[in-house]
Amino acid sequence: FFHGPCLADHRVVNHAHHNFTRDTQRDRHAEMRNAIEKIHRAIDRINDPLAVGVLISCNSLLAIQRIAQTRAKQDAGDQFAFVQGQYLTFRHDFDGQELRRSYSICAGLDDGVLRVGIKRVQGGAFSNWANDNLAPGTVIEAMPPMGKFHAPLNPAAPRNYLGFAGGSGITPVLSIIKTVLAREPRSTFTLVYANRAVSTIMFREELEDLKNIYLGRLSILHILETEGQEIDLFTGRIDEAK
Repeated sequence: FFHGPCLADHRVVNHAHHNFTRDTQRDRHAEMRNAIEKIHRAIDRINDPLAVGVLISCNSLLAIQRIAQTRAKQDAGDQFAFVQGQYLTFRHDFDGQELRRSYSICAGLDDGVLRVGIKRVQGGAFSNWANDNLAPGTVIEAMPPMGKFHAPLNPAAPRNYLGFAGGSGITPVLSIIKTVLAREPRSTFTLVYANRAVSTIMFREELEDLKNIYLGRLSILHILETEGQEIDLFTGRIDEAK
């Protein structure tokens, strides 16, 4: 389940403190087995096109088990194989009222997990429920990945990508950035990313990590609405004049 790092602010494994006791390891394995049993019980109860995933990390970052699917459709292969830039639609019942919300996948194709970022929205029923109630082991219903927000990859092509994102709109772009840099070794990516302030930048540390991993291939221009910067062009909102 825990394959690859999660969002830097919520890392599952702290690499600086990796001295787990045997008892702790046994407890973690037991928790994972219990989570697997939960998903199988849920799959037995569900008879519709929605697939079932297991939440294995918490807060605003969700990691969904890639192989989860309804048993009735197992012959369809891995329903949760995705293309960079796609999204997942989740379903939850709120006191008899069904709500469905779509969130873009923020993982790269080589991360080994499905991840979506759910930013708390004032008055948002699903986003507030997700941030307040989801915890490791929670079973959540999700439809297979959908969407066409991507360009076909070409590992042999030296391309220069330019992407624009604002706030939580970074999630599909992050998936594209990670995939392009990993699978097109001759390509570069420039991201123009708008936010209100530094404190509101989603995935800030993960983006900085990518810059260090792919030196010279990823450039990020931060546009901050409420904080002044040395260059006036990078302050304020992205508008036609900019």
